[in-house]
Formats: sequence, C-alpha cells, structure tokens
Amino acid sequence: MDAVHTLWAQVLNWLAPPLRVGLFLFLASALFVKSGPALLRFAGRTIAVGAIPAVGLLTYPEYLATSLCRRFGWRLLPGTFTYGQLLGTLATGLGRLGLWLRSLGQHRLAVPRKTLLVVVGALLAVWFTKAESLPLSLQPTVTAVRADLAQFDCWLVTGQSVPPGTTGTNECP
Repeated sequence: MDAVHTLWAQVLNWLAPPLRVGLFLFLASALFVKSGPALLRFAGRTIAVGAIPAVGLLTYPEYLATSLCRRFGWRLLPGTFTYGQLLGTLATGLGRLGLWLRSLGQHRLAVPRKTLLVVVGALLAVWFTKAESLPLSLQPTVTAVRADLAQFDCWLVTGQSVPPGTTGTNECP
C-alpha cells in the first residue's frame, strides 16, 4: 500500500490538493459503480442458492431433539416448534433477499459526473478562497473544511493518518 501512496504523490504532485482529492473521489466512485453491480449479483446468487441448504443444516439439531423426544415418549422441548418455524421463515426471507440483490445488480449505474464536478468545485473554492474575504458566519466552516481537506490529502500522499491541526493550509508535513 505504501507504493500506491508513493506513486500517487510523485505522479500527481503538480495537482492542487483539492484536485487530487477530486480525482480520488472520481476513481473511487467509478470503481464502485463498475464493480458494484457485479458484487450485488454475486452476493444475491450466493444467498439465493445457499440460504436453504445453510438453514437446513441449522434445523438438524432441532430434528434430532424432536426425534429423540418422540421415540422415548417425552414431551417436546420448549421452543423446538418455534425454532423450526423461525428457520423456515429465515430461509424464505434469505431467498427473497438473494433474488432482490440479483435484480438490483442488473441495473447499469453511471458515474455521478455532475455531482463530482460540484463537489470538486466546492473544494477548489474552499481551498483557494481567503478566509478573510468570506462573511464571518462562513469563516469557521471554511476553515474546518480546509483542515479536513488537508488531512485527507496528506493521507492520500503519505498513507499515514495525520492528527488534526498539524497540517498547514498548503503543505503536508
């Protein structure tokens, strides 16, 4: 992971920190959008196919207890019927969940380009605007966002978490 941070710092050193963060957000959202549906389909298929056999294994102890009680003429243990009903309902619910996840993964998602442009534009405005030129009500918010942006950019460049307040406005320690 250290090599990724080193490469990120060396290749993108010429970019302003808000643009580096914006590029990271774009790459992360593109990865999520492209791999998310496949992960949902895989999870849905796994749950839909594996729910009934897995729950069937969980009913085996209840089956053994019920069979032994009936064989020896004893009363059934309290809760055995409820346990079986609960597992049956769980199997049905998990099967439906798997089918829903599979259908959810069929939709092709798009990268939210306009939203990312607005976010990166806001980060650029916060980074390059002097706090003194803003209204007094916005100055604490802009200062806090600028500090968080500097912390996140330092993490992207160095790979190490930086404590709050140790980053300057334009450089990483």
